[in-house]
Amino acid sequence: MKTLFNISILLAFLIPGLQAQLSPEVYKLDTKSWPTEVIALDKIIKEIRVISLETKPECLIGYIGHILMTPEMIVTAETKPNQALCFDLKGKFLRKLGTIGKGPGEYQSAGSVLLNKDKQEILLFDSELRKINFYKTDGRFLRQSSLKSGGMEIKLINKDLIAIHAGRMGMNQEKCELAVLKMTGEIQKPFFTFSEQIWADCCCGFANGTKPNSVLYHKAFDYQIYEVFEDRVNTLLTLDFGSARLDSSKYMNTKEFFNAGKDKGKIQGFNMLNNTPEHLAASIQSGNRIRGIWLLDHQSKNHQFLAVDRNTIGTFKDIPVPAPRQTDGSWFVSSILGLNWNEAIGKLTEAQKVILRKEVPGFTEAEKVAMDGNPVLVLYRFKDF
Repeated sequence: MKTLFNISILLAFLIPGLQAQLSPEVYKLDTKSWPTEVIALDKIIKEIRVISLETKPECLIGYIGHILMTPEMIVTAETKPNQALCFDLKGKFLRKLGTIGKGPGEYQSAGSVLLNKDKQEILLFDSELRKINFYKTDGRFLRQSSLKSGGMEIKLINKDLIAIHAGRMGMNQEKCELAVLKMTGEIQKPFFTFSEQIWADCCCGFANGTKPNSVLYHKAFDYQIYEVFEDRVNTLLTLDFGSARLDSSKYMNTKEFFNAGKDKGKIQGFNMLNNTPEHLAASIQSGNRIRGIWLLDHQSKNHQFLAVDRNTIGTFKDIPVPAPRQTDGSWFVSSILGLNWNEAIGKLTEAQKVILRKEVPGFTEAEKVAMDGNPVLVLYRFKDF
């Protein structure tokens, strides 16, 4: 009897945990009720600041692919031209991180850049050469790891393990969409294995996890967000688009994959995730464009939708707010091209500029950005809703 009692007590603790894994939260969304135009975000953005990146011949930026914010500096990575650049927290150029090439410390494609806080190292992922370069935060090259799995993006799970998104491109022997790697490059555990390849699946798959030693993950033609740990994957939540959901089973080979973009009346799933301790922002894909940003308040579980127009989710005191690209603590981080920023500032009245100089840190310096200047970073936090 005592043994049975102990087992029942144990199950009482285990079953709720199992139910939490097997029954993720489901959010039903009616796409017909979504707004189609961007709005003034003054009522939902709590705080905003801007950082103008210094423009010099040695640090000209085209399109920023990835942004890393560390306690000491900002690192931007772009693929055309391939380069990783370091700026201080006020936007002053510091140095290039590594150089183009195929030797130690060099790279052919500047993809994800990550900070391993425990080891004070910056990781630069070269998706073309399938390797990770490790640098000290002062830019010194340390070592490199050749990866047993290719992919488009990586994310740190903890100080010793990396998650890599390969999609269904068959860029690893295990033929898995997601893999957990050791820092030395070996695959520790594969997830979402498949038999048929799709040579086009390159969605941006990762965000900060909601729990320690985890990352959030999504994949193409899928309506779920997963939480990835070193040994398991849990389904965090599901978005139910009803009849607007694309029948993903129709697009499971390369030819059909490209045709999926023509189905403009259907939601394809997630395009990008960004997560802070307070809010989750998920870009929703429809046809060949982002339909909008779905926002979730982690505390209240309330959610809302923001329309997107040319990568802009709205305005704050009449300055454009781009869709989030990365996060830094509680801040969503985005960027806007110098040309577009210059045009937006040129439309403001002097009275509007006076207010922005007082209420938006960094705005005074950002007023000086020329049309051919480097991008401006826009950082913002949402209010609870």
